[in-house]
Amino acid sequence: MKRFETIVVGCGGMGSSISYHLSRRGARTLVLERFKLNHENGSSHGRTKIIRTAYFEDPRYVRLAKRAFQLWAALEKETGRRLLEVTGGLMIGKPDSPIVVGSLRSAREFSLPHSLLDAKELAERFPAFAASDSERALYEPNAGILFPDRCIEAYKEMAEEEGTKFHFGERVTRWEAGRSLVTIHTEKETYAAEKVIFAAGP
Repeated sequence: MKRFETIVVGCGGMGSSISYHLSRRGARTLVLERFKLNHENGSSHGRTKIIRTAYFEDPRYVRLAKRAFQLWAALEKETGRRLLEVTGGLMIGKPDSPIVVGSLRSAREFSLPHSLLDAKELAERFPAFAASDSERALYEPNAGILFPDRCIEAYKEMAEEEGTKFHFGERVTRWEAGRSLVTIHTEKETYAAEKVIFAAGP
């Protein structure tokens, strides 16, 4: 039975990132992915993903998002790849809607660059967007998009350089936790690890 320090199940955005950061810590890691790299069955599928700091969901995300921007910039420098493009972002809704109220709260609480636009200002600055007179838009100039396929590939390649193993087309069928090791069974092989991280999505 092949043994690793850590096994990561899933190689989407989360699993590939975990493998990269584990590799930087010197962990002997195996990544198991049931599909091919950048498949169409997971949450990371798609040409782009939004990235922003003025989170309407909860201001506690802001510090994490700001740190994420720093880490993406570092990975771009390390790999020489363009992974993120700053485009600006709009959050449009009624003045009392959660998306506008929450985004504005985060922007003000953390002094994030932003503009609050009424429908007329929105139409003048961004004519592609139509809003009713009763709607408002919070514009965040530093928001942008990530290119998930490139991000996952970059994480994988950098982790491989540090010795991380990736097995694609290998589905985990079951696992068992022992006193000191976790046993992972796949359709092809059985592995043991001190730690297992499940990042297989829903």
